Amino acid sequence: MATGITGIVAVGTVGCGGNNNGGGATKGATSAPAGGTQASATPPPYPPPPTYTSKADVQALLEKYSPFKLQAPTGEPKIGGEFVEEWGTTNHLDMTTLDTPQVQTLANRAYNRLLTIDMGPRANNLRLDLKGDLAKSWETPSDTQFVFQLNPGVKFQNVAPVNGRDLTSLDVKYAFEKYQQDSAFKSFFDGVDKIEAPDNQTIKVTMKGPAPYFLASLAGPMVYVFPKELQQDLETKMIGSGAFILKDIDLNTGYNFVKNPDYWKTDAQGRRLPYLDSVKGKIILDLQLALAAFGSGERSVYSPPTPTFLKQALELVPNAVVEVLPQAPSVQVYMSPRVDVPPFNDVRVRRALSLAVDRQQLIDSAVGGAAVPSNFVPFDYLGNSWPPTLSEMGPWIKSQDIQQAKQLLQEAGYANGFKTQVNTSAKSGPLLAALQLVQAWYKEINVDLQINQQQTPQWAQEFFGKTWNGLTADTVASTGFDADMYTYHLYYSKSPRNYFNVSNPDLDAMLLKQRMTTDVKQRQGVFQQIYDHLLDQVYRIPLYSGWRTHMWRADFANYSEHLYAWGPWHASTMHESVWKVS
Repeated sequence: MATGITGIVAVGTVGCGGNNNGGGATKGATSAPAGGTQASATPPPYPPPPTYTSKADVQALLEKYSPFKLQAPTGEPKIGGEFVEEWGTTNHLDMTTLDTPQVQTLANRAYNRLLTIDMGPRANNLRLDLKGDLAKSWETPSDTQFVFQLNPGVKFQNVAPVNGRDLTSLDVKYAFEKYQQDSAFKSFFDGVDKIEAPDNQTIKVTMKGPAPYFLASLAGPMVYVFPKELQQDLETKMIGSGAFILKDIDLNTGYNFVKNPDYWKTDAQGRRLPYLDSVKGKIILDLQLALAAFGSGERSVYSPPTPTFLKQALELVPNAVVEVLPQAPSVQVYMSPRVDVPPFNDVRVRRALSLAVDRQQLIDSAVGGAAVPSNFVPFDYLGNSWPPTLSEMGPWIKSQDIQQAKQLLQEAGYANGFKTQVNTSAKSGPLLAALQLVQAWYKEINVDLQINQQQTPQWAQEFFGKTWNGLTADTVASTGFDADMYTYHLYYSKSPRNYFNVSNPDLDAMLLKQRMTTDVKQRQGVFQQIYDHLLDQVYRIPLYSGWRTHMWRADFANYSEHLYAWGPWHASTMHESVWKVS
């Protein structure tokens, strides 16, 4: 594995100031959380990627469309225009209880977070540089205290029941306490001792112990600030301090956000943001129709699922801007068994199911070579510059071994195999193709795997409600900006996001230890121990992680992807600063 930079994603904690632009030059009195190095003005030379596929033309795309080759816009921003993005769907609008990128996409338009990250064609989109959103600056007087100063003049949208009132530290305190007491993200606040608002512009959070994960947690696409008046209507309304006001939404077709004319942020020249008049999302599930929508201009952005679709899209829109990232840490294609019930509570069964999978064939065929091995801990938090190759993934994952898989099943008492199912919301595309390959391989070890295709709301209800049986397949492992969210949140026995029902005291001890370890190198060492344990126990059966290939029409400027905040979904804030050129 190529290792060079200590963490591909370096977490800088630069406070913002000036013009309420969320990105001024004033440096907060802060220190970098464990997980990466302090941000630098000029990133060091980046090592070349290892080889993930035998398809040389596909491998070359990583270099050809590198994020470091994006050109920053040179012209003046233009006001107006409509940006149309892709979307899935959601059961409701309450982002405090739903852990999905679809609802987070909506929340990013309507609300603000206390912190966010630097992204865009002028940023280093392969690492995390924290900056303020609602917070103008912040400091960490000790390992257990975080003090934030809010930007002045922040107002909620001029929509009933808040009617454009000021946003104060009491609103932040209320939202944080809601997340702490009753949300899908309670784990973010497990270590919080108290939350105080000493004045209208100051928030002070005191932890029970060191919390190197906390700042990055606040910057992720989960913890939004919303008004107390909205508490009873979170499932049906979105009214925050964000750049866009939700005008209408149909959970079956899409949404329409319009510009917040009173938005509190301005650009470096004092122009009020956002530049766009509206942001719309359209649900198009059919892959060919989605491609056609981008080609015709019906959509402004497009995420080609394979290199073939990328080629076709460039034939339709030759001047489209393309950016290829080696992986979005959130996007991990995997199958997960119910590890608390037979036969999957036996590690030998889980190892057998993993050994039956030929991941190199999955990478080369299901996604045309544009993928890396799916893994359990973001590679940058292990101190690596690129995702691991299959040869580095351990004995149960690195290569297919049908005979050893059969032997393990025999030792576990399943010499004749068994019948089970895998739930998926995929109707077509790479995930379904991958599951069909897995289905064929499992027949070789006498496991009859039925692919149970569900509607997305049903799949989500069963998965997040932990009521599914057999296995479930997903493409999102977690969301967030710290490895804590990919480890503690998913595998700690008492975490509400432990959807897989994992319970292991040794693992719990390691997960708690990384939360208390402030030294970067030492914390990486703990994450390595966690990673090795997950590779060995195979609580999830990793398949692959597709490259994050994204493209947008050239008539939009100041747009980009980010390794963690893949646009236009999830944590992306590009909608605030993108403009339509013509």
